[in-house]
Parts: sequence; structure tokens; C-alpha cells
Amino acid sequence: MKKDFVYLASASPRRSELLRQIGVPFEVRPAEIVETQAAGEAPDAFVLRLAAEKADAVWRRVPAEERRPVLAADTAVFSDAPHFAYGTVPGDGVHVVWENLLGANRGRYFLLTAQKIDADEAQRLGVVSEVHPADVVLARAHELAQNFASRPLSVLRYTRAALTMRLRRMLLDGLGHGLALEGCGTIRA
Repeated sequence: MKKDFVYLASASPRRSELLRQIGVPFEVRPAEIVETQAAGEAPDAFVLRLAAEKADAVWRRVPAEERRPVLAADTAVFSDAPHFAYGTVPGDGVHVVWENLLGANRGRYFLLTAQKIDADEAQRLGVVSEVHPADVVLARAHELAQNFASRPLSVLRYTRAALTMRLRRMLLDGLGHGLALEGCGTIRA
């Protein structure tokens, strides 16, 4: 497992330069998403949606053994603004993940209302494990990564398999039908 770096979900030379200037090791993994603001989409919602879509696109391409725990800076905000609020069925797996993380009723409410959850509330709800000031979160992530990297690869691999087995089954059950419903929702009568 690689240690002490972050994924940059952008091919922007400026973002790369900024990370180099502050001494953060990184690997560029550009997200291949459409970066077009939807009609009537507020700028803050647009930025949040793009950040989430880029993170998700890169996350899906990272091999399982290279994925990391979820930490959040105290400035982080979680939201699912791009789906229901903009006329899209939330069926691409978010319906499974958010109901699992928040509970069925709260998860549905979160998706139906495009609710925003700040970092402290996300920790209280169990969405993230730890919350740290932005200037500390990367050091804490490195500390955890070093701890995990000291374990045998087989222990890491099989622990992850054991801990994600339930979520994988839920996604297997709900994703295909959810995507079909999301596609059907795009057909306007």
C-alpha cells in the first residue's frame, strides 16, 4: 500500500502546483465527469456536486487495497443535492449507502430534501469516524495510514472484505434496480 499521499481528482496544473507548494504528496487521478452547471443550480450547490462526483469517480477506480478510512476536515459538508432536488431519481447507489449510514428514514429524508450535514453532525451520525481542523486532518490521515501499513497485507485485505461484506451485498441487491429507476426517471411524460 502506498503511504503518505492523497489523490488529486483533477488534471489542473494549478491544483497540482498548490499541493506541491504546501508539501502534500499526491497522485493525479483525474475524474472524467461532465463539469457543466445545471440550469438554475446555485454556485455553492454546483461546487458541492462537482466535488462529490469527482471524489466518487476517482474512488470507484482506486483498487480496494489502496482505499483509505474517511476523515473529514471541520469545514466539510455532506449533501446529495444533484439527485432528487434536480429531478433525478437517487438510484445510483446513494439510496443504499445513505440509508445504511443514516438509517432508513433519515437516509430517505436526506436524499429527498438535499439536506446538508456538516462535519460535526456527520461524526455524531456515524458518517465519518473523526473530525479535525483542516490543518490537522492530513497529519491524522497519515498517522492512520502508517498504522494500517504496518499490518500484513493479507490482514488488511481480508479485514476489509469482512467489514464491507454487508454493504457489498446491499449494493448488489439495490444498485441494478436503482439504476434502472434512475434511467426511467429521465423519461419525461
